Amino acid sequence: MLITDFNCDEKCNMVYCSASVNENYVVLMADDYFYNFVGKTVGISFTDLLDPNALDEFNVAFRKAQKGHPSRMITKAKGSSWDYQLVDILIKNENHQYNGVRVWDIEINNIYSIEKKHIPLMDDAYKYRAYLSLRKDLMFDYDFEFDRVTIYQYNSSKPTILYRCNLMELHDLVVAALDSGHKIREFENMLEKLKSTNENFRCEFWMPNFEKDNKVVRYSFQGMITYKHNRSKVAIGIGKPMEEDISNSIPFYDTTEGRDPFTGLYNKRACEEYVIDSIALNDAKHYLCIIDIDNFKTINDTYGHMYGDEVILKVASAINSCVSGRGIAGRFGGDEFFIFTNHISDEAHIRSLLTAIRQKIVDIFSNEEKQLHVTLSIGASLYPNDGKNYKDLFNTADKCLYLAKHKGKNRYIIYVKDRHGELFKENGVTSTYSMDLVTQTEYLSESVADIGISLAKYGKDAITEIFDKVRNDFNVDGIRIYKSGQAAPIFIRGQYVKVPQMDDYVVKDILLQHLTQNKYLLLNSLVNIEGEDKDFFDRHDTCNIQSIFVASYFDANGVRLYFCYDCIGRGVRRTESEKNNLLTISKMLTEIL
Repeated sequence: MLITDFNCDEKCNMVYCSASVNENYVVLMADDYFYNFVGKTVGISFTDLLDPNALDEFNVAFRKAQKGHPSRMITKAKGSSWDYQLVDILIKNENHQYNGVRVWDIEINNIYSIEKKHIPLMDDAYKYRAYLSLRKDLMFDYDFEFDRVTIYQYNSSKPTILYRCNLMELHDLVVAALDSGHKIREFENMLEKLKSTNENFRCEFWMPNFEKDNKVVRYSFQGMITYKHNRSKVAIGIGKPMEEDISNSIPFYDTTEGRDPFTGLYNKRACEEYVIDSIALNDAKHYLCIIDIDNFKTINDTYGHMYGDEVILKVASAINSCVSGRGIAGRFGGDEFFIFTNHISDEAHIRSLLTAIRQKIVDIFSNEEKQLHVTLSIGASLYPNDGKNYKDLFNTADKCLYLAKHKGKNRYIIYVKDRHGELFKENGVTSTYSMDLVTQTEYLSESVADIGISLAKYGKDAITEIFDKVRNDFNVDGIRIYKSGQAAPIFIRGQYVKVPQMDDYVVKDILLQHLTQNKYLLLNSLVNIEGEDKDFFDRHDTCNIQSIFVASYFDANGVRLYFCYDCIGRGVRRTESEKNNLLTISKMLTEIL
């Protein structure tokens, strides 16, 4: 017979409540559940709730409670409109005070209500255990609070624990069984994803087949985050060997191929598909951010590509740790990174995130022996305000990144139409930037002044650094310098796949026929010269140069120099201010070459 069969038919809905009483049992404070149970909030004596036959037992239990050693009893209690209920009372004496008065803490659990909830839950538990026994899948859970991983299978409605350990022990166990660095990195990436996620997740990785012969096989896991009664996280999941029937519907971003092999972040395709899936599944707001390391070419040239790789890894780690379950972080290649947020819906929160990322970068590199000043430029757009699809969101964020670069770098710009105006593209030629004219002119003038100071101070030794500054500040992909009478460039800087053959254009100065006032040629789009000089067009189009600005001046010996500022794979609409500043820079360079 169940113990609650002794109760009356009328049952209250109170499950748990608590109160604090003084030494005379007067209730000084309590939670809302207690006040609802009693039916009033003042003038309550705890003993008035108890069965009169249990008062002596309660007095003994009350006086017996000591710090660190609570006492308890099972008795009957009733509220304002209920018959007596069978309750479990826990009495704690922790020397607490309320308004200077010593109090005892009392917790009350309604045994009937708990049993009423417990029995259906147990029925469900038995049912689901039987179901899991039929599936024969490998299961795991990870308790964040206690750093405990459990891997098990259900057999005959009972779990068989295959392995139980903390994450580091699991890491060591699996890594010891793997035979390649790729498999190890993939598994370590899974562990990092597990530790940082706050949502559903999918992953594939290699590890021993625990339920059989410990042979290393590839598993596909699907999991989710759930929470315990104290709100601490638990990750749960189901996995099966890839040799078995694995669904072809697993998204690309949840596969190994969706990861950048160098940083472990999502790659470009995975980022795009994740965004498409996310905005298709819900109408929530999301921010899309593009991040670029400022002056990364200079870092590579100054400290070498191996250190440049270290910078990439540290920046990737900083971005990923700051995002931490509030979205995804990706790398598009080179020094360009990507963020797409979940659970961030207003500008204040995205500003907080981007500020945290930039500050973390400062903290990381301020402790370096090189004391390298690494900064980031960031552009951001908001779904659905700034675009209803991936392409529009990306384009807006990309142009905001461009604005950040031209406003001095080391900043983020979150697109706001009223603040930044229309970001547009005309006839296939991208506007250089949407800064207001005054700000743009001031910035470019400052850049020219900085170049002049560097040339005066360091001469030819500063030319590499200067050309990297020109490429960053004036939206240039490559720079070539030719001397009249010589077909090969005397200086070249940029990522050219192929360099145009200039031949008679500079050897015999045929290029002069295209220069306005023998000083410059401005082609925002290469097609503008196709009808006039098909050979010149073909030579540059073959090298994917789609926009070019040429300046020409005489050096100190009276020899003509040609400065070619190229944009590769894109047209660029240059302003009059840019043209004049590039002419000024070319003139200054002529003095030292």
